[in-house]
Amino acid sequence: MRVVISRSGAERGIVQLHDQVHRGMQLEGWRGFSQDFADAFSYVSADDTSCRQAFSDAQVVVTDVDSSPLFSESARETLLANDVRSCVSTPIVDDDGAVWGMVSTHQPRPDAVPTKAELGQLLRMAGQCGRWLQWYDHLVLPTVVAAVHEAAAARASGGDSYPTASLTDSAVTIANAARLLTARYGVDKSHSRKMLAAIARRRGVSLHALATQLTAGIDQPGS
Repeated sequence: MRVVISRSGAERGIVQLHDQVHRGMQLEGWRGFSQDFADAFSYVSADDTSCRQAFSDAQVVVTDVDSSPLFSESARETLLANDVRSCVSTPIVDDDGAVWGMVSTHQPRPDAVPTKAELGQLLRMAGQCGRWLQWYDHLVLPTVVAAVHEAAAARASGGDSYPTASLTDSAVTIANAARLLTARYGVDKSHSRKMLAAIARRRGVSLHALATQLTAGIDQPGS
């Protein structure tokens, strides 16, 4: 998020992921906004924002929120109350064309439109995110889930679960996974560990388990 905002010249932004069950957009992260704003856009289920429009129609540039037909009156009111006058919504798309979510950047001035080069850069960064999400969900997540189920079954039957890693081994594994995010996906070094922790929380697995699956025995993009 920090990189996307800085590269686009924006001041604030949000990331939303596609809810495949209910077909809406779930807010996953934001920067520069208040908690009230996050609560208002925590879940978008109707085609009343540029984010939902972009989900169907690729990258969307809104030069003036006050006059754009893409917003419902309630969404427009919330945006204007938070000093948002222009925005860009870019879909997070994988190599198969599937849309995983949306990254949106916001400006307090109307007509604060990124250059063509900046818009292209946003698309490329969103594409990198889409490829990573595709790789994680198709290759990493099934392995992690299987490992968790196997450990739970072992405990339930009175058998041994997976051995606990030493603190040293765990720290090394997590550090290696963080470097993987930086090297392959351009994640800033200062944020890579936080990103790993956030993914682990959302998936309901330990940070060490996630890091182990990311770094050991799995085909990774570019390898």
